Amino acid sequence: MQNILRVNVADGSIQKMPLPEKYHTLGGRALTARILLDEVKPTCDSLGPHNKLIFAGDSQACWQSIISE
Repeated sequence: MQNILRVNVADGSIQKMPLPEKYHTLGGRALTARILLDEVKPTCDSLGPHNKLIFAGDSQACWQSIISE
């Protein structure tokens, strides 16, 4: 199973959750672009608290090996 790890740097909390079905075919740039489009407003301040820093593998196989247990 593929998972996504969300880290809140403000309070140090970490959540591990299943990767949503709509992201299963994506990897690397496509995955990071889709997450940004879905979760960050276009007018978000690049250094503001509502922006996201996303790390993703360069392919589906790499993504699965990095995130899965």
